[in-house]
Amino acid sequence: MHLTYRHFEMIETLVRCRTIGRAANLLGLSQPGMSRALKTLEEQIGGPLFEKSHTGLIPTTLAEIFMRNNRALQAPLEDIVVEIERMKGVNTGRLVIGAGLYAAAISVTRAVGEVHKRHPGLAIELIERDWRDITLDVLSGSIDLAIVDVSAAIKGADFDVEPLPHHKCLVMVREGHPLREMRTVKMRDLIKYPYCGTQPSSWVNALTTKHPEIFGAVEKKEAAVPVTVNSVEAVRAVVQSSDCFGILPRCVIPNAAAFRPLVELVIPELDWLRTNYGFVSRKNRPPSPAGKAFMAIVRDIEAEMAQRESNETRADVKPSSLTMAQTAP
Repeated sequence: MHLTYRHFEMIETLVRCRTIGRAANLLGLSQPGMSRALKTLEEQIGGPLFEKSHTGLIPTTLAEIFMRNNRALQAPLEDIVVEIERMKGVNTGRLVIGAGLYAAAISVTRAVGEVHKRHPGLAIELIERDWRDITLDVLSGSIDLAIVDVSAAIKGADFDVEPLPHHKCLVMVREGHPLREMRTVKMRDLIKYPYCGTQPSSWVNALTTKHPEIFGAVEKKEAAVPVTVNSVEAVRAVVQSSDCFGILPRCVIPNAAAFRPLVELVIPELDWLRTNYGFVSRKNRPPSPAGKAFMAIVRDIEAEMAQRESNETRADVKPSSLTMAQTAP
């Protein structure tokens, strides 16, 4: 038996059109030629592919087998087309980027703008979603490159991971929040109030072993129900209008008028809070020219932000305050 892609295309077209005449017209064949091709194929496989009825051709079980396998055959062809499109030059290709909450706010959206400015012919799609979903999308191939929390990907054998600089994060609440009335706020005090933000990573959960329920990692009766969102703007809006608390990178807050109604809660136990994201791609699928250009811009922005944060930290530490702290009883 000799089968070609054309045979599968013919069966699918006949199923869709229900008549030999319409199917032949779509495939650029004459009706007699289409009839002969169908008869020859049926002789090869030893059975009828269609039955005639007053409503048109009805596919037999044999035709349904062709249809099922045609879908399976098309998938690799679609992958080839996608890969060709992905690997085109930086000016004509397509780049699908997935970003988590913090990465999108700090460097990714700015990098997308920079790439588009330099390469206006490049088609770019930015997807902001839960970091776990984006990680799975990288594995499936529907996303070329992700900038997300690396906790899960770094443990997997199917991913290539490049961590990016960590950024200090702050616990933020609205002005007038009940916790603002307390002299000292501890981790256990947060349990009564809902966390607003992205799903916590295993890295965060490991560092909050005493109170894993704070960020919704473990459900407990005394813990408030978390509000899950996947953008910094959503965190800001929800926290500003409720008793939720949010975790926001310090570098996205200064000089942003939209964040002025929010205030920081100083909680020494959570002084370790920081971002933990990086580039995540599928192993054995090298970045496209567009992907490499985008990654280079993100690295530059991240390095700039890290340097700025370092300078601000040094400026915050004044010699006089250090001396007072060291000599205080």
